[in-house]
Amino acid sequence: MKKFRFIYLFLLLIFAGVTGYSQDFNPNLIEGLQAVENGNYADGLKYFKQGALEGDKYSCGRLAALYFYGLGTDTNYDEAKKWAQKGYELGNSYAAAIAGFCKLYEKGMETPEGRKVAQPYLIYAYQADDAEFDNEELYANVGLIIAYAELDKGNEKEALKWIERTINDFPTYAPTLGLAAMFYLGLNDYEKAVKYAFIADKENNLYGTLVLGLCLAHGTGIAKDEVAGFNKIKKVAIIGTPEVAMYDLGNCYYYGIGTPVNKTLAKEWYQKAANAGVPEAQEMLENFTGTSPSHSSTIH
Repeated sequence: MKKFRFIYLFLLLIFAGVTGYSQDFNPNLIEGLQAVENGNYADGLKYFKQGALEGDKYSCGRLAALYFYGLGTDTNYDEAKKWAQKGYELGNSYAAAIAGFCKLYEKGMETPEGRKVAQPYLIYAYQADDAEFDNEELYANVGLIIAYAELDKGNEKEALKWIERTINDFPTYAPTLGLAAMFYLGLNDYEKAVKYAFIADKENNLYGTLVLGLCLAHGTGIAKDEVAGFNKIKKVAIIGTPEVAMYDLGNCYYYGIGTPVNKTLAKEWYQKAANAGVPEAQEMLENFTGTSPSHSSTIH
């Protein structure tokens, strides 16, 4: 299957998930959460550090996050890794997730090696009893990364289990559905790709818009409408995320999909995609002769 690069949507909600500030929690954790909620990260760091030194697993995770993002302090990945590991060993889901992201950062955020070393931490984070699923931005990403790690290993069935589990856990979260649509497109499961892309596109998710555009343009999983498909692909390509949309727009101009053939614009968009690191675009540039091939119905 075709694998797609994607940007992790890990938007930190440091104070989410510890509902109601129960008296059962470490007092330093509660003070730190309240400080962070008010935007006072320096005080939050102070309280979380004290809680972490006292062995509070929740404080370890929050402290690691502040170091990871450089909030209330300079970014310090060594400290982030240390406290995330400590929280993970104490059994905290949030800390395990941060530990996984530290591993991703070390090995490469979008590399198979990064996903491989991060996966055990992320699986623990997703399945732990104290997982904080109200933090959709974090846990939806965790589920998707686990799925892609399984794909890296060639475990398509296991990857599908994780993508479907993530969708079930976050059924209305557009970024998850958009990336799920991209996932199913890569598996040539166009029915599901269109299903999730349609919902995500309504919420202005660019991955959903791109998948829906490709399916419309090629008539896969939905009635063919090349012009509508071209317009959606162009919308995403102009924004530039995901980068592969620029390549897909180049194909539209090159093959005349939903728009007249225009080799000049095709080359321009292939070049933009190549500059953004899309290897297929570089291949097209290397083979660019100006001779129009037969119309292609392949989704790239």
